[in-house]
Amino acid sequence: MKRILLSGLLLASIASGAAAQSELRGLSTYSYLGVGIPNDYRSSFAASMGVTGVALSNRVGTSFANPALYSNAYFTTAGGGLTYRNLNAEDNYGTSSNSQADALALQLVFPLLREKVGFSFGMLPVTENSYSITTPLETVSGSDTIRYNSTLAGRGGLNRLEAGIGIKVTEWLSVGYAPSLVLGTLRNSESVLFASSGYYNYNRESVLSNIGFGNRFGVFASRQKLLAKNDAFTFGATYSLPVRLNSDLLRKRSQQINGETQVESQKIGRGENELPGEMIFGMSYSPNSYWLTTAEVVRQDWSGYKDFDGTTPAYLKDRMRVGAGLQFIPSGRSESFFSNFLYRAGVSYDNGHLELSNTAISTVLFSAGIGIPSRAPGSSVDLSFDYGFRGTTSHDLVREQIFNFRVSFNLSELMFLQRKIE
Repeated sequence: MKRILLSGLLLASIASGAAAQSELRGLSTYSYLGVGIPNDYRSSFAASMGVTGVALSNRVGTSFANPALYSNAYFTTAGGGLTYRNLNAEDNYGTSSNSQADALALQLVFPLLREKVGFSFGMLPVTENSYSITTPLETVSGSDTIRYNSTLAGRGGLNRLEAGIGIKVTEWLSVGYAPSLVLGTLRNSESVLFASSGYYNYNRESVLSNIGFGNRFGVFASRQKLLAKNDAFTFGATYSLPVRLNSDLLRKRSQQINGETQVESQKIGRGENELPGEMIFGMSYSPNSYWLTTAEVVRQDWSGYKDFDGTTPAYLKDRMRVGAGLQFIPSGRSESFFSNFLYRAGVSYDNGHLELSNTAISTVLFSAGIGIPSRAPGSSVDLSFDYGFRGTTSHDLVREQIFNFRVSFNLSELMFLQRKIE
């Protein structure tokens, strides 16, 4: 009877979020669905322009955005950094705030033939699963009022370990290919903690381990003197094939009885997930050496996603993200201190891969930042900021206010050579 009551309480805690104010924590409340929130990798110099950078060639920064760009490598370069993220979540019954710091993608780029053939190796996140929803509830059983906290929580995600090669076919055309190993673990748990004696605290966790192989293709083209004497136009595109993931599912259940914790584990077996394919198209135009504008479209076919049981959840839909931005380089126009930096800004709109209560969970993001070139050629530090919103409070959903700050480092081989002449 207690197990039956416990199951009823757990279902009630999920369905009756309106009964009490919930505490929302983590990267995003919406990451509890599917395999988490998709992570659009954005190169250090493109992040503050609202794009991933498939059409942006930069000799002072690494980039996973387009494997064709590896052909432009001139120095051996290492890229990485840190990000600080703050999320304020709001529903019709309350608000909460959470912050966390994480490492950015790590990448090494080697010129096999300078500005002709380049090789890259590194790791970056594909999806992120990070949430915690705690709701204080109560119910009446006979003459007793039972108070308890229901918590849904998740952590983990999928990562891509990727190697890639870019080849310059002609002076204006490059192609690239990047195979990868996609792997990661998703942990989702449900727990109930009773304030009243006589009821057993309960926790149930599912652990889904995934591994699969991915394939990504890229093309990059550039033309100069297209409309004016000093202008430049670039085009870039990538296509990622769907990734079939071999998955192992383990379920754990623990219950505290008379001060002792009893744990049961059950291996459900092996299944398959299938991540959707992805296409990215981008272009940029630079009328002179001071200004650059860029625009990009990202499409992911989440309606073709398959979960562990081989089905496509009804809440998934195809996703499209559009972004545009600009860059200003004042160097050469003045000798002021501020002319040493690169200034960038952009905006993006993401219609989201989720649809709940006939409402798309969309995201609007405003970005800005500066680039700080190093005295050593090929190296730089990039600072970027994001501010935006995801979701809505209508239909008992959650609206999230997003603030991100990134510090990215690009260190070339010349950073480690001692200067003989200053």
